[in-house]
Amino acid sequence: MNIALVIRQALIEAGVVRQDGTSSGIFDLADMVTWANDCQRLMEAEWRRSGKDYNLIRRQSDDASFTFENETFAPSSFQLIAGSGDSPTIGRQFTLPPDLISLKRIRALSSNHRQVIFTPLDITHPTFRELENINDPGGSEIYWDVIGRRTLRLSHPIGATVEIELFYNARLPALYVHPGRATNVADVTIDSTTVNTSGGTVTAFLTDRLSLPAEIIFNSTGGDGHPIVMSQTSTDDFITGTRTGTGQARPIESFDDSNTLTLEATWPYATDTSIGYLIASAPQYLEDHYHLMVAYLKAKIRGRMMDKQGAAAGMGEFKQGVKEFQYDIAKRADDAEYVEDFAG
Repeated sequence: MNIALVIRQALIEAGVVRQDGTSSGIFDLADMVTWANDCQRLMEAEWRRSGKDYNLIRRQSDDASFTFENETFAPSSFQLIAGSGDSPTIGRQFTLPPDLISLKRIRALSSNHRQVIFTPLDITHPTFRELENINDPGGSEIYWDVIGRRTLRLSHPIGATVEIELFYNARLPALYVHPGRATNVADVTIDSTTVNTSGGTVTAFLTDRLSLPAEIIFNSTGGDGHPIVMSQTSTDDFITGTRTGTGQARPIESFDDSNTLTLEATWPYATDTSIGYLIASAPQYLEDHYHLMVAYLKAKIRGRMMDKQGAAAGMGEFKQGVKEFQYDIAKRADDAEYVEDFAG
C-alpha cells in the first residue's frame, strides 16, 4: 500500500469524508504527509530499539554519487587516503553518507589491503588514544568510531588510497505524494511498462527527487483528470484501494528521466494517450503495518478538530499497534535455528 491510500483510509476511518467524497478544509494534503513522516520516524525508532538490521544497505566508496533528501553525496568522500601521522585529520577523518543511522561494518575492497581489519572502538578508549599518537603503528587492524552526525574517525591512517565497502543502517527517504502537474497527462500502451508524460506543466520526476519504492495511480475512468487524495470538490476522482481497473496502484521500477518512468509490470488495459495520474511513496513496511500509520493519522486528524476523546482513542490504537509491530520485526529478524533429525 502507498502513503496516498493510507491517508485516504485514515480520512475515512476518522469520519471526515462526506458522502460525496470531499473532506474538511481545516487540514490539507501537506498536513497529512507531514504527520505521516512523523509516524515513519517513530517506526524507525522502534526498528533501532529492536536491535535488528531492518534497513541495512551496502555502499562502496567507488559507487556513483546519489541524492538523499536534496543532498547530493559522492561516496568517494569516504575513500580512505594516505595521511601523515602528524596530521589530526588527513587520512583519519572521512564524511559518511547523509542517510546514515548507524555504521555496522567496514571492509577494504582494494586487493592488497584486504587483510586489514576494521574494528569499532570508542574514540575515548586508551588503545584508540595511544594509536592516534603513533606516526606509523603498523599492524593489520585499524579502529574506527563515528563522531558527530556522520564523521568517520580512524585510530591511524592506512598509509595508502584504499576503496572500502560500508554496511550501515539507513534512514528511509521522506514520504511524499506527487500529484500530476497541471494539465499534464500520461501515455500508457497495452503490454508495455513505459509511461511517458506530456503537455501542460512539465513533469519533473528527477528534479523533484522522487524516490523508490513508489506507486502510480491512474484516473479510475481513464480520463485526463488527476486522481485526488482529498479536496473540497465533489467531481474530483478520489483514489480508492481498488484491486482492479485503471485506478489500481501500480509499483514503479524506475524513474528514467524527468517525464518518463517504468512500471514493474506491463499495462494490461487499452492504450491511453491522455490519462491522469498520481505518484506516492510505497515503503515496504506499509504492506503489513499500514494500520499503524492509519491510527496515528486518525489521532492527528481528531486532534486538529479539537476532539480530545477521539485523538486519545486514535493514539491508544497507535500505541497498541506499536506493540504488535515490535513483536513482528523482532520475529522476522531472529537468527535461523538449525536442528538435526532425531534418529530415534
